[in-house]
Amino acid sequence: MKFLTPLLLLILIINVPDTKAAYQTWYVVLGRYSETKQGYKSAYALRYKLRRYGHSNVKIRNSNSYNGLIIVTMGPFFNQRKALAQRNAVQHFVLHAYIKQF
Repeated sequence: MKFLTPLLLLILIINVPDTKAAYQTWYVVLGRYSETKQGYKSAYALRYKLRRYGHSNVKIRNSNSYNGLIIVTMGPFFNQRKALAQRNAVQHFVLHAYIKQF
């Protein structure tokens, strides 16, 4: 029993999540476009294309927080592994897709 207590404490210490990472979520970034009429047209076309192939969680994020860019994303995902799996699932549609924490 004396051995189990330190072992359990060690497991708890190792599994404590980083506080910053605990509140951030992962997204698959599919495209970034300028905040113009053509940029919006391209963003909505990409979203439509992916939704047509069954990827329903594609969203267009407002450019207020992204330096005048429109960002097409999938997510949120609460761990990196799920975000990577989703990126791999859409990479044949969007070659330049990558994951990022917001």
